[in-house]
Amino acid sequence: LHFCDCEDQQCSVCEPMKNATERRFYPVEREAEQTNRTFTLTRKERGEVIYEMTMQIADSPDLTDMHNPRTEHAIRHAKCFEHYAYNKANVVEEYDNLIENYVLCRGRLLARHRSL
Repeated sequence: LHFCDCEDQQCSVCEPMKNATERRFYPVEREAEQTNRTFTLTRKERGEVIYEMTMQIADSPDLTDMHNPRTEHAIRHAKCFEHYAYNKANVVEEYDNLIENYVLCRGRLLARHRSL
């Protein structure tokens, strides 16, 4: 999965998503010389991956601040993840929220937890 907007090879947002996508959402079954990629995205699996991605950007002062560069970066790549890893997949279960909304919601929870 290539996030063409990002030029940072060590990006704390992109790398966890790329790794998670390769590891969990692209199970490769090989039969003879044929390669068949199948997707089995569930609500729980997607939530777990995005939770981990959000934890990677949790050092941002306030993830709910839309003008924070790290938040903008996270949302841009979350949209990219949504498009490439979800919309083009055979979905086991419908997911009723965009990932960007999940990121913002989780960010608010993290910010609240850190302030306690």
